[in-house]
Amino acid sequence: AVAKELNDKLCDGFIDNIYEVKDLLIIKIRTREVNRNLVIERDSRVNLTNYNYPVPKYPSQYCSSLRKFLKNRRILSVYQHNLDRILIIELSNQNTSSWKFIIELFAKGNYILINEENLVMVAKKYKKYKDRDLLAKREYKFPLSRGLDLFSLDKDSFSKIIYTSNDELVRIIARNVNIAGLYSEEICKISQLDKKVKSNTLSEEQISKLFKVLKDFALKFDDFLKIFSKNYNIDLDILVQDNYNW
Repeated sequence: AVAKELNDKLCDGFIDNIYEVKDLLIIKIRTREVNRNLVIERDSRVNLTNYNYPVPKYPSQYCSSLRKFLKNRRILSVYQHNLDRILIIELSNQNTSSWKFIIELFAKGNYILINEENLVMVAKKYKKYKDRDLLAKREYKFPLSRGLDLFSLDKDSFSKIIYTSNDELVRIIARNVNIAGLYSEEICKISQLDKKVKSNTLSEEQISKLFKVLKDFALKFDDFLKIFSKNYNIDLDILVQDNYNW
């Protein structure tokens, strides 16, 4: 939902400047309609604002590096990587090949700029992880997703998870499928299933219905979030931050 909103408002805009203000990264963007400030706060939020933060007189080294590569680039698209807490801003460069500014909203946050060959040009934090290395001029790799990919999940794999688990249904969905707990509760509700029922007690018919609701959720994710936020009176930004579902 947030990714779609950002894409609608920022697509074809141009990056004017980048600032760091304490824990915030602020990207000033010039669009046809109005100038916008994109605010990123470590691993907690991404939002647009009209507020002009007081900015430091001199940029940090990281900020200077970003300015060198990002200023005056056109935004081609904004989208989410699967259902992970990762937002991607695709950018044009002088040779028309697209670069990507990747915002990782987990583990205290990280912001990475990669070129058309997927090589890391600038990162806020360089680090070696268990499943990947995030180093300069090395190929960028997405972190392993938590659980199964909802979009490619098949019925047999899902049934196996349900049948072989002896925990509350809502917990099994949240742990094994890459969606947040709040969404898992709503999926149980739509499926007319008690969220606390032991998953391995479900019938084949109940599992089939639950699987259908999950796939509908994946296909109509943006519409689902709008209805969900209205029913629970929760701001969409908060829903997104809970899982990082953009």
